[in-house]
Amino acid sequence: MLLFATLPVHALVASAAVWEQFSLNYNTSASEMVVSFAASTTASTAECLYGPAMDQLSSSATATGSTYSMGSYLSPMLFKARLTGLTPGNKAYYYQCGTKELGYSSVQSFKSHPGVGKSDVTFHLFGDLGQTANSNSTLAELIAYESTLDGLSGGIISMGDLSYANGDEPLWDTFGRLREMATKNIPMMTTLGKAYAMNLTCGMRVSN
Repeated sequence: MLLFATLPVHALVASAAVWEQFSLNYNTSASEMVVSFAASTTASTAECLYGPAMDQLSSSATATGSTYSMGSYLSPMLFKARLTGLTPGNKAYYYQCGTKELGYSSVQSFKSHPGVGKSDVTFHLFGDLGQTANSNSTLAELIAYESTLDGLSGGIISMGDLSYANGDEPLWDTFGRLREMATKNIPMMTTLGKAYAMNLTCGMRVSN
């Protein structure tokens, strides 16, 4: 059983940037994991260190970042890194992201892709998460269930309608911080609800 880890292993320099809003997502290959995160920095390149143990973060992936603006709002730097060479089957991995100059995030853990063709996989499903006390309790219950799961986990599937920002872009950042309590450790994939998608240079944010 993998217990979620949050340990400052590689933080050789006190972090000047705030590494936050971490989210894990599966990629097209079962041997990969995508890490998305945000930071209050003008630097557009960072790295994610990862490996099979907290003291074996021997692999590195480049994280590239960009920002977007809407009206008077300017987003934090939005980073994305692709972790490769992972062994499917819910194997335990650990990662942290940052730069040598600005410091690193705490070490987090995750399970790799359950594997292609597996028939007994548990998924966590929710929709219309929003940003309320109920949202927080929903994620807390999900995390608790995941920690006691004996079989294979397929991560989280969101049925869409995420932040209920309604065009108020800073609410995407508060949503990212809320969601992070689960998605820094458990991969989440989402569909589009009744919302609309804005395709931006940073990727995609889904707005209600």
